[in-house]
Amino acid sequence: MIPQSGYRLDPKLAFAFANRGVAYTNKGDTDRAIADYSEAIRLDPKNARRFSYRGNAYADKGDTDRAIADYSEAIRLDPALEFAFNNRGVAYRRKGDYDRAIADHTEAIRLNPTFGNAFSNRGIAYGSKGEYDRAIADFSEAIRFDPKSASVFSATGTG
Repeated sequence: MIPQSGYRLDPKLAFAFANRGVAYTNKGDTDRAIADYSEAIRLDPKNARRFSYRGNAYADKGDTDRAIADYSEAIRLDPALEFAFNNRGVAYRRKGDYDRAIADHTEAIRLNPTFGNAFSNRGIAYGSKGEYDRAIADFSEAIRFDPKSASVFSATGTG
C-alpha cells in the first residue's frame, strides 16, 4: 500500500494502478485487483470506469452489494456508461431483483442499441421471472447482434 504521511503521488499513476488491477483481475487475484483499483480511485476519484472495474472484481469475489455500490458510483459519474448498467443489472439479477436487473439492462440497450450482451442478460432476467416470450425476443436480438457468442447460445439452451 502507498504511504499516506506527507507523500503525495502524481494522479497520473492512477492509470498504472488501474492497469495492474486489470492484470490481477485477469490472473484471478481479486484481492490485489481491488486494492489497485481502490488506489487508482483514490488518486483519480472521478474516473467512472475504475469504479466499474472494481465492481467487476467485487462481483467476481461474490460481494454483490459492494459491486452494486461501485457500479452505481460509476453510473453517477458517467450516466452513459452502458457496461456499468449491464453489469449492475447482472448483480441485481444475482440478488433476485429481476425488475431492477431488467431496468438496468434496458438502459444499457437504450445507450447502445446493438449491445448483444445486454439483450442476453435481460433475456436471462425475463426468463427468471417466467416471462419466456420476452426472454426469447431478447435472446433472438442478442444472437442477431453477436451470432458467435457462446454465452448467448448457452443462455438460450442451444449451446
